Amino acid sequence: MLKKASVFIFIFSLVFLTAGSQQSLPKPEDISSSLFPIQDIGGWQAGTFISGKPIQLHFQVYNHFSDDIEGTVVCNFYDQNQNVVETIEQAVLLSSKMNQSIYFSFLPKQPGFYNTKVVFKNQHAWLNVNQIKVAYGLEKWDSQINQPDDFWEFWDQTLLKIENIDPDYKVIAKEELWTEDYKVFLVEMKSLHNYTIRGWYRIPRNNWNAPVVLQLPGLGNTMTVAESIEKDSFMGVPYDFAVFSLNIRGHGNSRDDLDIPIDNYFTHNLESLDDYVYRGAIADGLQAIEFLSSKGELNPEQIIVEGPSQGGGLAMILAALDNRVRLCAPDVPFLSDFDSYFAKETWVSKQVKTYVAEQPNLTSWRAQFHLRYFDTKNFVEDIECPVLMSVGMEDLTCPPETALVSFAQIQSPKTLVTYLKTRHTGGGKIQRQRKFEWIRQELNYY
Repeated sequence: MLKKASVFIFIFSLVFLTAGSQQSLPKPEDISSSLFPIQDIGGWQAGTFISGKPIQLHFQVYNHFSDDIEGTVVCNFYDQNQNVVETIEQAVLLSSKMNQSIYFSFLPKQPGFYNTKVVFKNQHAWLNVNQIKVAYGLEKWDSQINQPDDFWEFWDQTLLKIENIDPDYKVIAKEELWTEDYKVFLVEMKSLHNYTIRGWYRIPRNNWNAPVVLQLPGLGNTMTVAESIEKDSFMGVPYDFAVFSLNIRGHGNSRDDLDIPIDNYFTHNLESLDDYVYRGAIADGLQAIEFLSSKGELNPEQIIVEGPSQGGGLAMILAALDNRVRLCAPDVPFLSDFDSYFAKETWVSKQVKTYVAEQPNLTSWRAQFHLRYFDTKNFVEDIECPVLMSVGMEDLTCPPETALVSFAQIQSPKTLVTYLKTRHTGGGKIQRQRKFEWIRQELNYY
């Protein structure tokens, strides 16, 4: 009996000790970290590095565990195709309840965007993962345009058709929306294909000859009367500016002639260059510029075009087609470098694939060829005004590398603003404030 009891006590003790040792292992929640670039360009271009100087990162890790932790930090750099181009490993001992800083440096061979993933692990598990996307050598970014041979002929013919349209402007006072700062009008006009489009026109009460901002909507967004930046950090406009918030066809209160699900908008009539939805949307924007140029209460030499996503892409195209645009300020722009969207499976490639399958006379090659007539990268060399572009470095909807293809082609004065660890919302209120700081400086308007 004593012999059996000893065996039982030994087994029980072994189980108890094993369980105790498992409980003492550190867990992922015991580690916190931050990862950010150092010695970057700084200012408005966070996370960007000049060609010839290495990407440098600061990984700061904190050990919340009761004991020191011995492990390894692994830093992988990935190119735009998600291939590992550099791996750096470093053994570390994290002291209990202490911060530790670890630095990584990598000199890429090519300009572009690089994803960086930093992992802290010990022999038992991955305890912490942090990642960041940075840009390298954007000043040497080389992009290629792919204009069809008749690209400008097509757009010259389109401009001629727009010039022959009777816009039949209707400007309706909406006094119930007036405030002590501004007046509001509902504007209605005719555009290409005789479509009716509308927008909200806000003018300051006590500022004759004011600059005017033409706002263009993101895909599926409804434009309403613009508020101040304090009230609307995404689309707000200071009250001393006039603003025309345009609903292009198929958006907001411009659905009389085109009312389709937003998931079908991008591909609508893609089989026909003349009837494709973005030919009409661009015409709508040009009609809006014509309207603003005719208003005596505005300064016709201070028209600013802007918008997010789809609106940003349209803003660049309008600035290229109409030299009355004084400033162009796209945010997280869409309609740029469609080739990149087709190089891998994206929401754009999926929508086009679905649409092509439903159109017996449209091939995938033809659809992609038609999109070249509406790709911002094929327009922007003709922009003459200053451009302020912002991108979210983690944007999955309109990846920053697509926008940079167009940015690289712009020949006029240009400024890029990058936002670390942000997606399609971009810089939010910070960018809104920066944008109007830039606009006031460019116009000397204070």
